[in-house]
Amino acid sequence: MIEDYMEIQLNHTEPSSDTGCPVLRPQLGVAELHRFAEQAAKHSENIGSHPDAESIHHIKLVLNLCVALWGTLPEFQHDHGKKSLLPVPYQD
Repeated sequence: MIEDYMEIQLNHTEPSSDTGCPVLRPQLGVAELHRFAEQAAKHSENIGSHPDAESIHHIKLVLNLCVALWGTLPEFQHDHGKKSLLPVPYQD
């Protein structure tokens, strides 16, 4: 199960070796947060009566809260793939 989250983390990093030593930098944005929440939902659905079921459910709730607070919301517009911090103007 932890491997799924580690794979998400790895897929949302940018490798660099500017200093001669490999460095993995997190990518900007909230795509990783959304992927973590999706993975937690899958784990929560498939956990059954596992001893960690309650913890997995709590992880799902926390990640859904993080998405609600800091994730990409439909009322924010996108400009050329970049998230705008301004709400979409009201139009009749």
